[in-house]
Amino acid sequence: MALLYGKTAQMGGGIRRPVSLLLSLIFLAFGIVPLLNFFGVIAFSIPIKMVGLILWILATAGGVFLLWNVLVERMPTGIESHVRMASIGVALALLALGLIPILNEFGVIGFSLPSFADIIKNVLFTVVGLLLLYGSSKQF
Repeated sequence: MALLYGKTAQMGGGIRRPVSLLLSLIFLAFGIVPLLNFFGVIAFSIPIKMVGLILWILATAGGVFLLWNVLVERMPTGIESHVRMASIGVALALLALGLIPILNEFGVIGFSLPSFADIIKNVLFTVVGLLLLYGSSKQF
């Protein structure tokens, strides 16, 4: 309970950091393993198409937590401000990637994302995993 109510939680750390770390490891697995399989480094891969709706919910949650990481950061100068702006763009892209298929499946919107190369999705998941890992390990 100290994780939720302690001094770290009051300063913005709290549950955000462990959840961001867990999501970063999941996104890195969903991104790096298929990329390594695509380039022939390893012989196995994660069957992302079988995961379906769970993957899009996970992508939406990852986008929300990445935005949360960005919003609780102070306004630094230098390279950290560039990482922050890149994180905002990647988080919004991930939110769109996660929300559009979910809303289409439930009939809320009438369009879906075009089928694009899996390598783009895998690279995006890898970048999100790295940004979440950076956000979860950063001292605020």
